Amino acid sequence: MANKNMATKDIDQLTEKIVERLSNLNTDGNWHIGKIVTEVVDENKAKSQIADLCRKISTHPLSNFSYDYLRQCVRTYTYYPDISDKKLPEPVYHLLANRIYRKEDRDRFEQLAIKNKWNVNHLAREIRKERLSKKENQKSELGFDLQLTNLWYFNTADPRFGKPDFRGRIAGQIVANALYYFAGDNSTIVDPFAGSGTLGDVIDILPYFSGRNYVMLDLNPSDERIKQNDLTIHGIPIPKNSTGYVFLDPPYGHIGQKHYGTSESDLSQMPPESFLATMYSVIRECKRILESGRNVSIIIEPIMPFDADVVDFPFLLSRKFIEEGFALVSKVYIPSQVMRNKSLPNIFAHARTKKKMISDCRELLTFRKA
Repeated sequence: MANKNMATKDIDQLTEKIVERLSNLNTDGNWHIGKIVTEVVDENKAKSQIADLCRKISTHPLSNFSYDYLRQCVRTYTYYPDISDKKLPEPVYHLLANRIYRKEDRDRFEQLAIKNKWNVNHLAREIRKERLSKKENQKSELGFDLQLTNLWYFNTADPRFGKPDFRGRIAGQIVANALYYFAGDNSTIVDPFAGSGTLGDVIDILPYFSGRNYVMLDLNPSDERIKQNDLTIHGIPIPKNSTGYVFLDPPYGHIGQKHYGTSESDLSQMPPESFLATMYSVIRECKRILESGRNVSIIIEPIMPFDADVVDFPFLLSRKFIEEGFALVSKVYIPSQVMRNKSLPNIFAHARTKKKMISDCRELLTFRKA
């Protein structure tokens, strides 16, 4: 506790010293701000505390600098300590330091800016243009928009995949990314809640997945590729230890209620307790049919009723997977815009009246069988 108090005291003292120097600064240059922060940090051998220092400075009553801006200024000074010897204006180097990660790319764009006499706005456009070009090249190579973080955001569903008027249709880009990261090679892919056949479309249309075997099942098949199956009766009718990947996108809540039929076996008609009990059986079935070391993914979100407590499906189902011996290998967040339906404006209006929030982000959870 004494060491912690001393560390806090030291940070407070350094914060005061930096704020005082910043208040006497006669220029608003990004580089000069970064220089002051970095020099005080170096003088006091506090490099490991620079993030905490920037947070402290950003909340100091005499400071007008945000945390993010301070980190950017420090980055500019760190990458370009000899900026006075450079040929371009300081804002250009601030942009390079904070838009481009790799040094060789920063050096390349610096030379292009010198050669072509770009100002900072022109340089920003060229950096963005190259990023978009790389993204499009990657898309053309794979046939879909590969996501590189665990936040998968798509403005619209790719029209090539799934049936456009199908209620609860999942965006094909989600399925394509899930297959890319989690399906592994060879072996059969199983989709027990096939819906409009999006998974089959992704595999049939994209050359990257060409030749993969798949089985699609659904209570109400939407085309001939999908086999009719009531999993509340038959489970997942696939042989034991024969599957390489399972993709689960179960219908629940407002996504499909009264739109998939009126069968008691329809998960979207079930109250949360029955839905969970059914999904627990599905998890056990996944354990039975999956090969050892292979994955199952489920896309799910909490239910946030206007007149009851939240039902945290991602947490409850994750707990069941762990109980069954699976290991969590990935968690992806997917904003719900790509799967919204025409009734949502009315739902938002009702939520505003009730002073309640709406769940607007689904989770794609992936587990590996031991």
